[in-house]
Amino acid sequence: MFEEEERQKVENAIAKRIGSDRVILDDLIKDIQDHGLKTSARSIQHYTASSLAIVSSDGGNHSFKFDPFHHQLIRIVDSSGQTLGLKAIALTTDPKELSNSEFKDDITGQPTAVGRLMNDLGKATGRKIKQLHEICSSIPEELPEQLDESAGWVLSYRDLWEWAVLYERIMYTTFAQSTLLIRDGLLRTKLFNSPYFRIMGELLSERIEQIKQKERKDVFLVGLSKTSSVVDRYRLAFALEDVFPPGKPYYVRVPREIEAKVYRFPEYSYGRERLPKPTMQRNPDGILDLSFPSGQGPREDSKYVFGSMFMARLSEANNMPIWAVDIFDDQIGQADRIIGHLFADSIDGFPIPAYPNAIQRAHDAAKLTDIDAYILNEAIMKGIRKIVGDNNEIILDRIKLAGDVTGRRY
Repeated sequence: MFEEEERQKVENAIAKRIGSDRVILDDLIKDIQDHGLKTSARSIQHYTASSLAIVSSDGGNHSFKFDPFHHQLIRIVDSSGQTLGLKAIALTTDPKELSNSEFKDDITGQPTAVGRLMNDLGKATGRKIKQLHEICSSIPEELPEQLDESAGWVLSYRDLWEWAVLYERIMYTTFAQSTLLIRDGLLRTKLFNSPYFRIMGELLSERIEQIKQKERKDVFLVGLSKTSSVVDRYRLAFALEDVFPPGKPYYVRVPREIEAKVYRFPEYSYGRERLPKPTMQRNPDGILDLSFPSGQGPREDSKYVFGSMFMARLSEANNMPIWAVDIFDDQIGQADRIIGHLFADSIDGFPIPAYPNAIQRAHDAAKLTDIDAYILNEAIMKGIRKIVGDNNEIILDRIKLAGDVTGRRY
């Protein structure tokens, strides 16, 4: 605990430092003024639509360990409670066997969502994609001799599943009505090897336009994040400039120049609008042509993003949070309608106020209850009993009992 003299010194030092940093806040306010964000902010209109959120639950909630066995359950659930992806893997899972399983699921015999994505990306680029590491370098080609307990590649694999399920839902679903698809997270990632994320964006663009033309329905794609370095950086400046006054919900588009100032890697803010025109087109063989006009090579810095960022306060009250919203960049002309749908779905949001209920319902559906966790743990123990043999089951029970003792009181 600080002594009074120490506390006073600390307070004075902090106050002096903040006073010196006033220039940073002034620069942020100048950014808002120079880009006319206050005058370009628009009130949100109320729209209704079928809302469907696709979300991957936190991998930490699905980790089951009984040394030396460590298993991870990947489960992706939508806002209606339907399970769209389910996969159980271990740290010792052979990446090659895992890749093969994507093309022929053990239960259905059909490609998984990840397998479909790999097939489609291969067809679109004229390549034969056989292994996961070909589209995602953070997934190893082979298991390392020394296993990493952090299981970083497993988390990348989970993220890949989330993108693949979103892709499959748009590409292979017949929509009964116009629908808003909400991703829990922005429409940008460094997960994929170049040029696959950009290609995926082009395939989604084709499919969404096809649905609009042939089925006369709109499918809107949007990503929403509860945390954003852009929002964090400009939150105080927004409040001081009264960009979003009380009384109405508001939104405003974030210029790419502002994004680039905030992100550590500026290319994370460069979208498909930086691609030379015309954009990628299919050749007679159905392959997406990656050629560019004479003298213009591919823009390597536009391979991570297919969303355009907006800041939105989905509430009339000025004490509600501002969210970062990525709208699929082909649909920014419909931003008013799309964000209006988000607002309609956020009314009476619970337990997070002014936040889309579709995402919150999906999170609730994706959670594992205590009984679910117990069943899965017992499944692991059952599997271990089989490999240790009947004669050693008593030993396993003793180890399990000893491990449970410390937790009894608490």
